Amino acid sequence: MALKKVILANLRSKKSNFVSIFILIFIISVVLTVVVSVNIRMNKHITAACEAANIGDLVTYGEKKEISEEIIEAVKDCDEIENVINVDSFYASNLVVNGQEYKKNDCISKYNPKLNTYKMYNSDGISLADHEMKKPEIGEIYLPIAFKNESNCEIGDKVNISTAQGEYEFTITRFFEDPFIGGSLMGLKTILISDEDFDLIYNHPIENEIVQIKIVNIYVKDEYKQDLFSIKREVNNKSGIVDAGSYTMTKDEGRNYMLIFVNIINGVITAVAILLYIVIMIIIGNSVSTNIEMDYESFGIMKALGFTSSQIRFSIIGQYLLA
Repeated sequence: MALKKVILANLRSKKSNFVSIFILIFIISVVLTVVVSVNIRMNKHITAACEAANIGDLVTYGEKKEISEEIIEAVKDCDEIENVINVDSFYASNLVVNGQEYKKNDCISKYNPKLNTYKMYNSDGISLADHEMKKPEIGEIYLPIAFKNESNCEIGDKVNISTAQGEYEFTITRFFEDPFIGGSLMGLKTILISDEDFDLIYNHPIENEIVQIKIVNIYVKDEYKQDLFSIKREVNNKSGIVDAGSYTMTKDEGRNYMLIFVNIINGVITAVAILLYIVIMIIIGNSVSTNIEMDYESFGIMKALGFTSSQIRFSIIGQYLLA
């Protein structure tokens, strides 16, 4: 009973110190919980979006003349591969967005909502719309949301492509979420136009300007998905598709590019939180040491009153455990 009173008295005398430490530890715990929660939610969102868009576990982008049917058949024959879907597309090196020349090569494709379901953004360019994106009409073009900031364009602005038949002018009617190569750091982007516009441009290529390409989505069997980097190397050894293509990425690599800024911010926040936690532990250690030195006289009185060394030691430990 006496020992309990000593511990409670010590707690009351150092209440402000304990409260401050508790608040700091609580804040750090909340921050770390939020960081972990954001990482989990973003990873789940990107993974689900890639599944909805039917993105392959391995995706190769390359010129049509380089990726032959023999190469694709060799990929299909690999034991690790479940399925291969080839999508026709084209690079346009002469893209003009909102009056400004866009220097990067982009994959311009048809959009089939039943095969590749992308989420579109509301007019604010921030929130995703609840309804599904429809196929573009003739003269319409859908751009990934990264274009909004990169080219300072809005819905209703114009996009021009010089073709063998002359200059085509498109109207931006949608911004959409590309969960695979839609990140700001990606030099390659997906652009969607109507079937009619695509066929007119694709069937009349221009050397170094309108280049026919293939996007090869390779789906790996479930038992091999844990190590996509090794599968990419193995598939290339058997088929040569990675060497033939311009780019080959795994789904994991695409997700990492999409989340790179989120991961950097979360990493910085986590590092600061851990640093603060270490500082708090140092402060607690110094506080304990200082308090023990200041309480030497009290310990002497307790000894005189009959408290044992074990009881005095327990009173010190108890107050910090209860705090």
